[in-house]
This record gives sequence, structure tokens and C-alpha cells, in this order.
Amino acid sequence: MGPRRGPQPSADAVEQAVHLDLPEGTEVVDADLSQAQPPMPGDRAEATVRIAPESFGAFIADNGMDAPLLAGVTPAGTASGIIPAGCTEEVCYSATIVVTDDAVEVALTVTLL
Repeated sequence: MGPRRGPQPSADAVEQAVHLDLPEGTEVVDADLSQAQPPMPGDRAEATVRIAPESFGAFIADNGMDAPLLAGVTPAGTASGIIPAGCTEEVCYSATIVVTDDAVEVALTVTLL
């Protein structure tokens, strides 16, 4: 996804569109939910969110995701990696992460089932 374009949807709107639980206080950095409106099987949604480090473990557990795999370091020196792709009863997802001192940035791509 590209840089911010105008106001972003709320965390609640993203949560409803991607059918994943987001922790309280999650910040939406960027989101494209247009392909999932109205929601139909096969539709995709993309969102980049910032989750507080102390809430990231709950995000993984609450959504039944596998533990993230750190893949390396960004040019800025922050850790990066992936959340292994998986499916819930409602969606299949894949995600990349960037870990900073104050947040875990999660770039989600979700396909509705």
C-alpha cells in the first residue's frame, strides 16, 4: 500500500472488514477496504496497523495466529518479519511486521471466505 491518502478508517471499521480482533488502542496507518464492500467471498482487504508491543501477543493469540517469524532488519535498523499465513472460519490472511521500540506495525492482506 502507498502512503496515507486522506482520512483512514477507524480501527473498528478495519476490524469489521478484516474479521480479525485488533487490540484496544490499535492505530490504523493505512487501509484499503474498498474491495471488501459489500463483503463477498473472495474479496480482499488490506490494512496496516500499529499495535502496542504489550498488546501484540494478545493480537496473535486472540486470532489463533502462529508465532511471528523474524526475517531480518530494515534499513532503519528495526526488526522485520512475517506472521505465517493462515485462515480463520471467515478469512485467510498473510502479514508482514516491522517491530519498533514503541509499536509493532502489521501490514495485513485478508481474503474473505
